[in-house]
Amino acid sequence: VMRAKLAGAKLIVIDPRVTRLAKLADIHLQLTPGSNIALINAMIQVILANQWHDEAFIAHRCDGFEALAKQVAEVTPESVGEITGLDAKMIRQAAEYYSKADRAMILYGMGVTQFVSGTSNVIALADLALVCGHIGKPGTGINPLRGQNNVQGACDMGCLPNVFPGYQLADEADVQQRFSSSWGCEVAKTPGLTSLGMSKAALEGQFRAQILFGEDPVVTDPDQNHVREAYKSLDLLVVAELTMTETAKLADYILPAASFAEKAGTFTNCERRVQRINPAMMPIGESMGDWQWLQALANRMGSDALSWHSSEEVFDEMASLTPSYQGMNYAKLAENHGLQWPCNDAAPNGTTILHQSRFPIGRARLTPVHYVPIAEPADEQYPLILTTNRLRVHYGCGSMTRKSPLLEREIPPGILSINPQDAQLLGISLYSPVGVRSRRGYIETRAMITDDVPPGLVSMPYHFKEAPSNQLTNTAQDPVTKMPELKACAVVVEALPEGHLPNPVWQLHGEK
Repeated sequence: VMRAKLAGAKLIVIDPRVTRLAKLADIHLQLTPGSNIALINAMIQVILANQWHDEAFIAHRCDGFEALAKQVAEVTPESVGEITGLDAKMIRQAAEYYSKADRAMILYGMGVTQFVSGTSNVIALADLALVCGHIGKPGTGINPLRGQNNVQGACDMGCLPNVFPGYQLADEADVQQRFSSSWGCEVAKTPGLTSLGMSKAALEGQFRAQILFGEDPVVTDPDQNHVREAYKSLDLLVVAELTMTETAKLADYILPAASFAEKAGTFTNCERRVQRINPAMMPIGESMGDWQWLQALANRMGSDALSWHSSEEVFDEMASLTPSYQGMNYAKLAENHGLQWPCNDAAPNGTTILHQSRFPIGRARLTPVHYVPIAEPADEQYPLILTTNRLRVHYGCGSMTRKSPLLEREIPPGILSINPQDAQLLGISLYSPVGVRSRRGYIETRAMITDDVPPGLVSMPYHFKEAPSNQLTNTAQDPVTKMPELKACAVVVEALPEGHLPNPVWQLHGEK
């Protein structure tokens, strides 16, 4: 992004907070959390009204243009001002910059997907790219930014509740037959449960045991109290981990996992590039790679189905069952420094740019979407909106990055960012102790008074177990993806007495 900016590209940042990137932007659209669809629809309205759209691209490659044009016709920048909190001139300027660019790319993160409207948010972005023809060409497209390496690869390989590897739907009979034949066993015929769904099912007694690999849902899932109770209710919890996470503390058994530096395999990044990784050192003690632990568990359960002898054999099986990977093997990955899927007979050297001549369904469908409010707006009892965020020095639950003393010194754990106006009204001073309460929980931390958040909005990172923002967040979900609305919930903030030391959450709950 910075290289493009330095080369003369216009940078538009859409974020409720003033991030480091927002400070460098040509336009920063500091919208109200959850108003993404209203903003994007208004941008499309401006583009169509000024005939800045790509008529030829739409005519040759899209369906549904008339319905979209009708939907956005009255959604002017002025009409969404109250919803988005944005000046109409800025919306118009952003629409002009994006539509008139020879090449324009959309990058989005969790601030788009972690809403009850997450699916519709992504559809709105797709509509915007399509009406401008900014897809299927170099320097264009819609690109989700993953939280860490190989999230893309895990999804590609079926680590989602509704698909097998290659995004092959679990409830399709031919897909079930393909995997049953290959694996020599019956496979699931219906989609499974999400992480939140499993917590709910555990509390309802629908299953009694769970195995977790590389995940700390007690810290990263919303409504931490609910998640913790769910795991405590299980008869058996097995966690494969590198470090003693908050979830691992609840486990009956912990399997020592190997780190990325201790195992062989592949990572797939967000540009679909599959790359080999090789161990830099041998695993310590009894630790093993994930596939080896799965194989060991299967063997103990009397099955020899997982009969691989190396990570290469695992990859060969993956490639045989995943159409987009079928042209890949370890040798080709090494020769080419990685390959981008789809890589198959039609594209033996991989695919650099998707959708150059056609879409998987043929013609793209322009789909009108409507603004959906957040599930829990501010009210008299809980007058502020909390949004969660990541820090550049940490990721995920912090189980690895917080082991670094240098990174740990960068910022106090779980600090709450609050606007000076709100701080003054509440009698809060810089770094003073505060209590933060939602309908689901309570935490104590310290306050950072900053203009990086607007009045009415507070933000907290979610990496810190001492002051976990997910003690507070809402479990309301997107109806399609089941993604919880982690980016907006109603809270009340109170100043604590000067000299009070914020209690870590386990002390507040009387836990060790």
